[in-house]
Amino acid sequence: MAQVTVLPARDDLPRDGMARAVAGLTAAITLLFMNHALSQAGCDEGSDPAKATTTNEFLYTITGLINRFEATGDIFDLTGLTVVQPGEYQQYVFLVDHAGNGRVQEAVPSAFPNLVAFTNVAANPYQAVCEMLNAGPDGWAVVGGLSIQVDPASTVPFTPGVDPLTSGGLLTVRDFFDGFNGTILLPAVGEENLKLAAF
Repeated sequence: MAQVTVLPARDDLPRDGMARAVAGLTAAITLLFMNHALSQAGCDEGSDPAKATTTNEFLYTITGLINRFEATGDIFDLTGLTVVQPGEYQQYVFLVDHAGNGRVQEAVPSAFPNLVAFTNVAANPYQAVCEMLNAGPDGWAVVGGLSIQVDPASTVPFTPGVDPLTSGGLLTVRDFFDGFNGTILLPAVGEENLKLAAF
């Protein structure tokens, strides 16, 4: 069972108001607090340049329970993810479970970096965070990720899991990061008319 249950919509909550937006934001932040790395994972290109790895040992929590992760192999495999066209931006979130298995969650690529979003996971960013961290029987911790842009001058797209994650060449932007890129939560903050999916 996933560690946090997302409840059905309640009639006593505003449908499109700030109270509902704040409730969604609170759920996402609570999950991020319980399911995250407690130190830098050192996310980077793997020994297989088409995959990603962690270079540090670190502690992380799932449901508040502390786990130890030892850097072992290229655990973040992008194979089968969406092909990114020349000029497009894309973001990947790296997650680990209790057993130390890795998982990659992709966003929806866009020609504009501020429009890259996880609408493939859920209709709004708050629920997307909840879905990412609640997936599977026990949940996942977010430890880092990767932001890229494919060279606009390229004549070929970027194929995840096949093309290398090497800076330069096909990728004009290649930024590994540790932790969680909170900018995916920010577009909805303060939007009084934000339409949220039922919780």
